[in-house]
Formats: sequence, C-alpha cells, structure tokens
Amino acid sequence: MNLKQLQYFTVLAETEHYRKAAEQLYVTEPSLNRAIRDLEKEMGVHLFEKRGRNIFLTKYGKMFYPYVTKSLEELTKGVQVMKAYTRPDKGRINLGFVYTMGYTIVPEMITQFHNTEGNEEIEFDFTQGTTRELIRSLKEEKTDIIFCSSVVDEPEIMFYPIVEERLVLVVPKGHPLGKRASVSLKEIEPYPFIDFQQSSGMHAMVVELLTRADAHPR
Repeated sequence: MNLKQLQYFTVLAETEHYRKAAEQLYVTEPSLNRAIRDLEKEMGVHLFEKRGRNIFLTKYGKMFYPYVTKSLEELTKGVQVMKAYTRPDKGRINLGFVYTMGYTIVPEMITQFHNTEGNEEIEFDFTQGTTRELIRSLKEEKTDIIFCSSVVDEPEIMFYPIVEERLVLVVPKGHPLGKRASVSLKEIEPYPFIDFQQSSGMHAMVVELLTRADAHPR
C-alpha cells in the first residue's frame, strides 16, 4: 500500500466514475484501475462495486474511506507545517533563555529581529529555565536555540558569546561591606553566602571563582 493508491481510492470514491477520477488525477484509466486492484488485493476485500457505468463503495470501502481521508488530511497538514518551518521568511522558532534575560535582553533581540526585513512573519515560542534545564530541553529537541550561561562539561553543545554581564556582590543595607567600592572574595568568608542554585550555569562560575581565590564563605 502506498500514498498514491490511497489518493486514487479517495478520488474514485468521490467521483464514482473511473474516467472522471482518471482525468482529475491526470492518469490513464488502466493505471487507475490497476492501482485500485492492487489495493483491493492487499486489503483482501473488494472496495468498489460496479453498477452500470458508475461504481460505488462496498460496505468495506465505506468502512475504509473515513480512515483514508483522515490520514491524508493529517499528512497534508504535516507537509504544510514542515514547509512553513523550512521557509526562510516564515516559520516558528522555539527559543529558550535563562530568567535574567527575560526582562530586557530577549525582548530587545526579538524586536530587532522582527524589524529586520524578511523576518516579520517568523513566530517564537518561549521557554524560561535554568541553564541545565535549557540544555536538557535543547538535547531533547524541545527548543531550537537557547540563551544561557556557558558550561564546560557539555561537549555536544556549541556555545557562542552574545552578551556579557557583570557579576556583583549584593549585601543588605548596613552590612560591613556595604560602603566598600570593591571587596576581595576572601573578605566575604566570615559572612553567610547565598549562591545560585546548582542547576544554574552561574553556580559553576561562582564555585570556580571562589576556588581560585581559595575563599570559603559560610
């Protein structure tokens, strides 16, 4: 059974006439007849019966018809979706990004992208998460592109720098270090320290910086 046989079956069922169906399909009547016979042979039942010059679906053909039409409709939708995704001027991009980029950076990028000629009809689906969550979504093909922190233990992923952000130390009002213009990592050792969660790409960076400075905050 192949796609052409199913298409022939559908058109013949709708026209109820070999000549009309053949003309609509741009094939010869013998070719159409042979395709239907092969389909019936594979199915093991007669799908059509002849009455005078016209043909009609048998009870088996009537049972088979809705399944074929539904399958062809879904296949057509699938082809249309694939064509839309592969068109350079139209499609949908699944974009993932870390939470901190959702306030200004990503909205500005999307606005600039849509303002570029030829990109107006491209749509986006957005996913937010931590670096590890986003990398997992990329590997599972749930996202097409992600904006996250660079990590060293992902050899399958290519990282390209697009944005640089300053990493700063935040302390509460009245803290002993609050009036300092800068502090060394060693100087934060006596104080309770809140780090990024482990699934964040920033966590690994902070750990590396503290290790280099031989700093061990509480």
